[in-house]
Amino acid sequence: MKELLEHIIKSIVDNQDKVEVEETTNEVGEIVLHLKVDQSDMGKIIGKEGRIIKAIRTIIRVPAIKQGKRVKLEIIEEGRPEGVSAEQLEEEAEKTGDITPAEEAPEETGEQSKE
Repeated sequence: MKELLEHIIKSIVDNQDKVEVEETTNEVGEIVLHLKVDQSDMGKIIGKEGRIIKAIRTIIRVPAIKQGKRVKLEIIEEGRPEGVSAEQLEEEAEKTGDITPAEEAPEETGEQSKE
């Protein structure tokens, strides 16, 4: 699962050399994958409304289920104060202009284009 996660993340980010994945097992027997990426790539792996990271979590869950195991993905952010969620940091950064939010996908209107 570690290799699968690394492959997926490296295909998304710009700074592939900064991708680090560590695999551990917690006290309840779950496999925990700790993911570190360059701060500039954080928005790319999270995606709009967390859609990308949710999809990645779903994909890595498949081999775990086949092996009869549970897997958990944790994103490690350098410089994040303890007790502050990634979402809180992202909201604050957007407010202050410290980061640019990931590009927004065009909204689907449900109408077919008339080209």
